Amino acid sequence: MDITYSGSLKNSKSKKNSIKLNFSILFVIFLFIVNETTRSVLGEKVGLINIPFLLIGISFISFAFRNGRIRPAIFLIVTLFSAIDLIVSLFLQKSGHYYVITISNLLTPLFLLSVIINKEQALKTLRCFVKYFNVYIIIVLFFGIIDYFTNSSIQLFLARTVYKGQHFAEILLSEKRLGIYRFYFISGHPLQNSKYFLIFFIVNSIYARYDKYLLNKYLISIITIIGLILSGSKTALVIGATLVIFFNSLKKYKWVYISITVCFLIVFFNTPLFQNNLGMRFQQGIKSGDLTSGRNDVIKMILTTNEEKPQLFYGGGAGYSREVVSRLNTYSGSFEYPIIMFSYDYGVFGMVLIYFCILIYPLYVFVKRKQWYLFFSFLLLTLYINTNNGIAQYEMDSMSQLCFIILILVNLGKEPLGNNLTLNRI
Repeated sequence: MDITYSGSLKNSKSKKNSIKLNFSILFVIFLFIVNETTRSVLGEKVGLINIPFLLIGISFISFAFRNGRIRPAIFLIVTLFSAIDLIVSLFLQKSGHYYVITISNLLTPLFLLSVIINKEQALKTLRCFVKYFNVYIIIVLFFGIIDYFTNSSIQLFLARTVYKGQHFAEILLSEKRLGIYRFYFISGHPLQNSKYFLIFFIVNSIYARYDKYLLNKYLISIITIIGLILSGSKTALVIGATLVIFFNSLKKYKWVYISITVCFLIVFFNTPLFQNNLGMRFQQGIKSGDLTSGRNDVIKMILTTNEEKPQLFYGGGAGYSREVVSRLNTYSGSFEYPIIMFSYDYGVFGMVLIYFCILIYPLYVFVKRKQWYLFFSFLLLTLYINTNNGIAQYEMDSMSQLCFIILILVNLGKEPLGNNLTLNRI
């Protein structure tokens, strides 16, 4: 990660307290590009543990700890959560494999939030992330467009070859039989791809406020909307449209941009790409009175039955919420909402500790610094992330991805650093 604590930086007290790490590219590659879905090409179990991130993350946190670049409050909160979770896991007699996954996909990301990065290095890391992520998103969109116009040929090929027999392929083929088009790819399932396109718009826009756009601002909006429509998430599309219309950084001709964007969206909403996917699903949701695709049905069943409720101080361990849902007579495989899943997995107290780190803490930092653009951008991203079960799935990289983004954003300075910062080396 090219997060560098250099002794020559003005904010460094001495070379003894400096850290020099060059892991930015590795974090971007092993968290966002070679994620759990991509790793599953080598086998479904291979995708469960992100060994490269685990090694890089532990090394990075260790360097930061030894050099005093740690926020004590966050570190102690995560330590408390880790101790409770590991003790409960011992009593539940969890396997060694379970401990490795928990440390890799949950505890290491949370400890990452306690690290302090120099604001210059945070901006350099953001630039690195944006550059490589932009290339990846363009590639994903390219294959998504080809896949749509070739009647799902790419994702069907993946389902019948490299992902054959895996849960990923089963869901893909099931939706295909129902006549639903949503873009599945090695980058992940549709909800994952929707998150990627939202992140794409947000990180590009945030970086532009500190330096400049690394990609044409209009192209960023177009890529975001097309990607979200292909991915087929109703919530993501609403949030994406909000970002594109109201969270652009244009100062001149702003209303012209908004008018053109709205017209562009109206045209897109009347194309088969939208009507045969999201449009149809919106209509079905309105007719059924539930736009959440059945997410709320499971919650209603829990509230109206004698089924087990979350414990206050401890849970059943990662994945326990799925076991609770499996005892219900429902087609859903989980609660979908992370806040409920965490409550069952780690107890209500554990859930509060997690959300303090991944939600309350960053929002507090943004409010304190009056970084309102970061505040609302992060709030919208978090809103989407918490409408599906990604960050609560202990075998996925979603929590690690979120914590990496938080790590960068909370360490950015309040204002642009000026022309004296050289960023083109990344």
